[in-house]
Amino acid sequence: FGDIVPAYSSLIFSFAGIVGTSGALACNILAGIVVKQPILEDWRKLFIMFAVSHLIGGFAFLLYGSSVPRKWATF
Repeated sequence: FGDIVPAYSSLIFSFAGIVGTSGALACNILAGIVVKQPILEDWRKLFIMFAVSHLIGGFAFLLYGSSVPRKWATF
C-alpha cells in the first residue's frame, strides 16, 4: 500500500486487516455450519463454495485492480 497511496497506507492497511480477519472468522463459522460430519462430501461442498468465492474476488481484482500511484494520495 505504501507505493500506491503513501499518505493513507496505514489507514488502508488497518482496514484491510479488519476485513481479512472478519473474513477468516466468517469462514470458520460457515465451515462449522456446513461440515456436520467429517465426510468427504461435506468438505467438497465447503471447498467448492470457497473456490467460487475466491474466483469472484480474483475476477473483481482483474477488472478493477490497479497498481498506478494515485495523485490525490501523495504527500
